[in-house]
Amino acid sequence: MKTKTLAVISSAALIPASLTAGTGTAHARTQTQPVGAWNLSVTVNGESHSSRISFTSAGKVCLATEVSSGRGYWWKTGSDTFRWVVKEVFQPLPGLPGHILIDQQATQSGAAFTSTGTTYVYDTEGELIGTSNPSVVGTRVSTTPDASCT
Repeated sequence: MKTKTLAVISSAALIPASLTAGTGTAHARTQTQPVGAWNLSVTVNGESHSSRISFTSAGKVCLATEVSSGRGYWWKTGSDTFRWVVKEVFQPLPGLPGHILIDQQATQSGAAFTSTGTTYVYDTEGELIGTSNPSVVGTRVSTTPDASCT
């Protein structure tokens, strides 16, 4: 299971930027691609929390919460759909996992997207301890990714 999940994230890095680029004007491209900064509401098992995510035009993803940060990749899967994968690493605080691997399929409509997928949860020793199926609602707050997402 761990190898398969890591292969998904690793294979995302191999997707050429040209495959993620859209056509049309810059304004139209911004509206039909997730490039920019987004506020997220993530719901897992009925409980919600907030985070922030940025998508770059080069296919990078950067995620930040109060207790974690993550990096990964995104790519278009259709005219209004995209997939994003992130490895999120947590601060060493009691009750938190070591890291999680997030794999989400998203549908975007203008300045909003929804996504669902599977998250693999690992302890601080790197052992898989569980999975979850979170749902995510994103609201674009800027068409420019956060400066920390390079």
